[in-house]
Parts: sequence; C-alpha cells; structure tokens
Amino acid sequence: MQIEQKSSRYTELIRESLFWLFVFALIYPFLRSGFFPTVDGPAHLYNSNLILDHFFSGGNISGQLFEFNAEPEPNWLGHFLLAGLNSFLPSWLAEKTVVVLSVILIPLGFRYLLKQHNKGGTWGVFLIFPLSYTILFYLGFYNFCMSIGLLLFALGLFEKQKGNFSAGFSIVLMLFMLLLYFAHLFSFLVFTGFVIADFLLRVIQEKAFRERSLRYLVKRFWPLLPALLLSLNFILKKGAAGEVAFVPAETLWTWIKESAVLVAMIYDYEFPYSVTLSVLWALLIVVAVAYRFYRKEKPQRSDLSLLIAVLFTALYFIAPDQMASGGYISLRIAMYFTLFALIWIALQKMHTGVFIFSMLISGHCTVRLLEVHTTESRKLGDDADELYTAAPFIKEGKTVLPLNYTGNWLHSNLATYLGSEKKILVLDNYEASTPHFPMKWKNGKEPYGVAGDYANSDRPCLTIDRYEEISGVHVDYITRWYWNEILNDSCTKATDSLLASQFEKVFTSPQGKLILYKRK
Repeated sequence: MQIEQKSSRYTELIRESLFWLFVFALIYPFLRSGFFPTVDGPAHLYNSNLILDHFFSGGNISGQLFEFNAEPEPNWLGHFLLAGLNSFLPSWLAEKTVVVLSVILIPLGFRYLLKQHNKGGTWGVFLIFPLSYTILFYLGFYNFCMSIGLLLFALGLFEKQKGNFSAGFSIVLMLFMLLLYFAHLFSFLVFTGFVIADFLLRVIQEKAFRERSLRYLVKRFWPLLPALLLSLNFILKKGAAGEVAFVPAETLWTWIKESAVLVAMIYDYEFPYSVTLSVLWALLIVVAVAYRFYRKEKPQRSDLSLLIAVLFTALYFIAPDQMASGGYISLRIAMYFTLFALIWIALQKMHTGVFIFSMLISGHCTVRLLEVHTTESRKLGDDADELYTAAPFIKEGKTVLPLNYTGNWLHSNLATYLGSEKKILVLDNYEASTPHFPMKWKNGKEPYGVAGDYANSDRPCLTIDRYEEISGVHVDYITRWYWNEILNDSCTKATDSLLASQFEKVFTSPQGKLILYKRK
C-alpha cells in the first residue's frame, strides 16, 4: 500500500511539473519587452487610455472626439482591466499582462475543472493546451478568450459544490457570473444552459432530487439573476441589430476537419499540426465510446459535456457567422464544441497509456505551433515598437490620421498604439464605430468615409478638408506606414501633393517604416 501511494505521489508530481512546464511554454512568447500585437489588441489598448482620460481627467482630451457608452455591455472586462493596468504600468506591459491572462486562464480553468471531478488529477489535462493560441486570440478577442477560461472555472466551482449552494457560495457565484457576463455574453449563456441541463438531468434521474427540486432550482438560479437581467436588457436593446451572413456548409466541414480555429498565422505551416490534432481528438472520442460499450457503462453525469458538444456542433451548421453586430460566430462555436468535447474526453476512464500518448502528440503539435506563432509575433512586435517611436514627437491633445500602405491585415489597427499611453487622438478607431465597446464617436466626429478611405485601403485617398469642415476637427499630424516612394497611383500622388503643401516631415522611424508629418 505504501509503495502504491508513493508511486501515485510521484506520478502526480511528474504530471504537475509537466503541466507547469507547458504553461511556461505558453508564456515564453511574451518574455521580450515591447508590444505584442494582435489584430484588435492595439485598439483595445488605445481605448483603455481613452477610458482613463474620461474618468480621471474629465475627458479633456478624449471628449474632443469620443464619449463613454454607459450601457452595461458584455464586452467591458478586458478594456477596464487594461485601463486599470495602464494607469500605473507602461502600456506595452499592461497589454502583455492581459494577453498572458487570455492565454493561461484556459489551461488553468481546465485543470481546475478536471480536479473537481477527479481529485487526483488526470493526464487528459494536456489536451487543452492547443486551444490557448487560436485564430480568435490573434484576432485580439481578449474578452472572448478570457471568458473561455472563466467559463471553465465556473464549471469547476459548480461541480465542486455538487449543487449544494451555501449562502456564501451563492454570493461568490453571483459576482463571478457578473464577471463572466462582462467578459462575453455567449460564455455566460453557455454556463446558464449547462446549469439548466444539469438540473433537468437530475430531475429525470433522481427521485429524491425531484422531491426537493423547487428549492434547488431557487438556490441554483438566483445567483445568476443579475447577469441574466443584464443579458435580457442587452438582447432586447441590441440583440437583433446588424447584418446576417452565413459561411457555406462545405467551408464549415473543412474547418472541422482541419481544426481551423487553431490556424492563426501561416496556413501552410500550421495546417499539418491542426489536422493532426483534429484526427487525434476524433480518435480519442471513438476509443472512449468503444471503451464505454466494452465495459457496459451506463450514462454518467459527465456525459452532459458530450451532449453540449453535439448541440454546439449542430448549432455550428445552422447559425450565421455574422449577426447582431457580432462576427466570427462560426469559429467561436467551433471553440465551444471543441472545448466541451475535450472536457468529456479528459473525464473518461481510459488507459493511462492512451492519455500519455495523446499528451505527447498534443504537446508536440502545441510546441510546433508555438514556434511559428512566436516567430511571427516577434516580427509584429518589432514593427509595433518601430511605429511607436513616433509617439514622443506628437504633442498631447493633437489628432493623428494614420495611413497604412502594407496591406497586412495584422497591421490594420497598429497605428492606435500611438495613443496607448500619451493623450493622442488617433483618427482610426473602429471600436468607437461599433455599439458594444466602452467608447464611441461623438455625433459628427467620426471620420470614416468623410476624411477618405484610409481605414480600409492600402492606397488611401484623403478628403481631410471636407472632414474638418463638417466635424470642426483639425488634423494635426499624418503618418505613413510602409509607404514607398515608387508608388504612383492617383490617390498616392494626391496625398503626396497634400503633404507637400500643408504638412512638413518631422520624424522618420529608425528603419524608415514610418514617416510622421506635422501640419504647417
């Protein structure tokens, strides 16, 4: 007996050590100083600085163009967390802190959930690591990524209590649900759906539970009530807004076969590893089902995770990809059905050797994907640091109109780093044009379409005189990012003439990638 206990402790020590080694591998790409760009990340950081100015400086600067959106949107957590950190940390470090949380909350939450089901832990915990770096993360969806980790912790808390909610726990859960709501509405609704499904399952299976079901129903759902009321308010006011668009079924099937949610940077490099993981997960489901049939095991409470995964798979094929001003819905749903499928696999009582083999395959794919992500992220970080060298040459309170000539989709919001720490107004803030973010353009101040097509063109045409006349906003600076003097299209020539007549060059970045012009 002592030998078995000692062996079990060694096994647990090895498993825990390997787990934290993998967590460190996830953090490794962030160890260099400087910015860590994602598509929307720079805009999030910029708007966090606008929030700080609004609340602590009375909007002296931000109020020239923006106003605070007082609606309790389910998209605030990342912005206010960034704002809090940005108030005492360098902006690049504030960003990096939130990015690290977005990455590590998922494996930490998965581990916590599995430990509530199996106090000794399980080798299945290593299946989750590929989901930390997904296309959704590199799109800069920090709120959504953090909500996945928070959802896993919420499921773990629910499992830990086994439905016996004390008054103290109910208060904690209520606050946690509000946190989950402000991270992302969908993750909160997923948890609510899980609680409902678990309640109905116990009503069906347990006679003793049916006799006390009303009391349990009240105990389980009153902590969710404040967040549910906020959700209802949001859905009634804004839930039906926006265009609806669908992804073709053939593409959706391809995304499943390739685990497209894992492909974030370079398709040709990442594709073999994402497909390998897709095959691995499918085989594990087949092995787990076969093992259950072989042992003639009855349905278990943990099978609820598989049921939810199946329901999300069905939803994946019928839900639109864009709806209610939200996008990338199909990939988000793919994230959920993959997540719940992995929860179910990790909770199955398969041979330890199966899980260790899976850990080796999954770990290899994770490391290989991390290699390309780290390399590409460093290139992007170097570009962001290069661009930011212009910030000291821009006076606070002034407006900057950024021109982007790269055509690189990962650079689409890079210029907003200029306003991430200093009180600089950048005339490219897509967040302020959408209804679900904390800051929004003041009436008549939005420049898109009025000042030109610079927000969606790598050969921008400008009409800043028209914008200044309509809005009363003065364009003080213009930046050119990756501009090349050999460009000779009509829009570029017109911009050349505008800059020559009304602006003067005041700064060129160290590698010449950015040129800053100041109004004469």
